[in-house]
Formats: sequence, C-alpha cells, structure tokens
Amino acid sequence: MNQWIEVRNGHRVYFNGKNGEGSVVKTESHGNYFMPARIGMRIKGVKKPIGKNEAFIMTNSKVQKVDKCERVVKIMLTRTFDGEEFAISESQFMQFFVCRDESNLGSF
Repeated sequence: MNQWIEVRNGHRVYFNGKNGEGSVVKTESHGNYFMPARIGMRIKGVKKPIGKNEAFIMTNSKVQKVDKCERVVKIMLTRTFDGEEFAISESQFMQFFVCRDESNLGSF
C-alpha cells in the first residue's frame, strides 16, 4: 500500500524505477523532459538515463489545466549531480519517484 505525502518545492525525491527505466531528454527547442523507457514513447533529443535511487530536487509545479475532475500538473525536477532541470507529469512523478523520511524524528 502506498502512503501519499505532500511534496513541496525544495524537497528531495528519488527515482524509484530500475536503472535506465527513465531518462532525461534534452530537446532542441522545447527544453528537457522525463521519458520512461517504453515502446512507442520516444522524444527526439539527447537522452541521459536515470539510475535507481538517483536524487532530485523538486523545484516547481504548475497546474496547467483543470477540467471537471481531471487536471494536468507540470512538475519541475532538478538533477542533483549535474543541476539539469526537466519537466515531468504528475502521474509519471507519482509512478517513478518517492520521497523518503530523512528526518531524525521518525514517523509519528
């Protein structure tokens, strides 16, 4: 069972997929995007694979569209080892990234 928590700007999150299961793709004119390794889902550009447990910082989020019960949220993450920022959808973020309890207080 998943335990959902609120992730805010500045929080550290970790890639929960397998090595190479996702990549950051740098496009020529549209910026950087997350791309899962799936057949039929390809973005043209330079791909940099993401490793399991690789750390990222959530830098921004924006609700782009709301239609009745559905919404489109764009989340910006920054890779900690090279500072590269990229966009990811809310559903992909929830599927591929986790936020760990890094406090000394433990859970309550």
